[in-house]
Amino acid sequence: MTDLLDAVQALTRPTVEHIKPSDDTGRPLPTHTCAQPCNGLSTHTVESPSLLVQLAEAVKPSTNTTAGSSSLAHTRNIIDGTALFHLAKISSAIRDWCRMAEVTPGHNPVTNLNAWYVAFTRYDNDPEWRIRELTKWAHTITNILHPPVREELPYPCPVHHTDQWVDDMGNGGNHPLVLEYQKGEDGQVIDPRVRCRDAVCASLWEGEDAMSELGDEVEEKRGA
Repeated sequence: MTDLLDAVQALTRPTVEHIKPSDDTGRPLPTHTCAQPCNGLSTHTVESPSLLVQLAEAVKPSTNTTAGSSSLAHTRNIIDGTALFHLAKISSAIRDWCRMAEVTPGHNPVTNLNAWYVAFTRYDNDPEWRIRELTKWAHTITNILHPPVREELPYPCPVHHTDQWVDDMGNGGNHPLVLEYQKGEDGQVIDPRVRCRDAVCASLWEGEDAMSELGDEVEEKRGA
């Protein structure tokens, strides 16, 4: 069950990023000098808490305070409602999974998910649905922490066959398909995917094959 373990650890283990220093134009900056032939370029390794911990931290409002004083009301940032909603939703689902696996859940979603994994692998050999859910949670959290570039696509969804959508927070509108991607340091497109914003459908296309398949499906529907 390596895939399931990877999906669990993507949410529960600290994340490591290798960051290349750059100036305001995006050009790499030298970080050191040496006697040997060298351009002085290197990366900084930054370790961050797990995605679940980062999501919990994103909920908390930051305050502008100094020692021995409290912040004024107008200097406080409001709680991130989107982060709070998804933290509550994911934490509740993990607790439900624990109960189904006969594990008594606590208050920490990281501890709960790790305990659920140990119990789940003892009796269940069909983790595919769980992997999809865990992967979806990781994408959701990543998009909250690092919002992707989003482009609305002017096509109906080829899966639920409509140009309307309503998400799980009650928002809705036209054009359910959205292209999402992260932009790299040199402007390259990273991890492109298309998702349907409708909560009931929630279809997702990732990777070249899936994106090509979606293009064929859209063209087929338009030509019908």
